Amino acid sequence: MDNEEFLKHLKILQEDTINISNTGLYLLHPSCKAIIAEGSKIIPTILQHYQNDQDHYLDIILSNIVGYRDRNWIEWGKSRGFIT
Repeated sequence: MDNEEFLKHLKILQEDTINISNTGLYLLHPSCKAIIAEGSKIIPTILQHYQNDQDHYLDIILSNIVGYRDRNWIEWGKSRGFIT
């Protein structure tokens, strides 16, 4: 998934789930599933966007990909070589 496709999915996800507070329902959205399906190869793209906008959507997606929630995704990404 390139950056343009990622942004397309993220925009659709944000628009379609703006009134959803249930994380489980959010994770069932096709755009969320598409991003998560990319696995670790999408992490650098997510973190680049997360640096500018610490959107809770991105936090949920990152948590789902890596299997846990980190309090500081930027430092986490730097320490693992995903971003500089």
